[in-house]
Amino acid sequence: SVIIVGTIVGSVIGFELGRKYGMPLVLKIYNYEKVQSLERKTDKYGKWIILIAAVTPAPYFPIIFGSFGIKRKTLTFYGIIPRVITLGVISLFL
Repeated sequence: SVIIVGTIVGSVIGFELGRKYGMPLVLKIYNYEKVQSLERKTDKYGKWIILIAAVTPAPYFPIIFGSFGIKRKTLTFYGIIPRVITLGVISLFL
């Protein structure tokens, strides 16, 4: 569906922008405290914070994850795929 394609494309574009332009771009979009909070959680929980953000109503920030230097494979397996599955399941009930 359009939502699933949108989440994949948006995640990839955001992630790549974060990887390429890093923290200077991220800090133009998000406030420093939010970025620091997510960085602390990422340091503490690692790739699992990506999964939690992808499948819960918690904000999902692929651009920030990209700026943290997370690997594409990690974002794909712990972010994009779980998010697509979650949206697919939700769409079955709408």
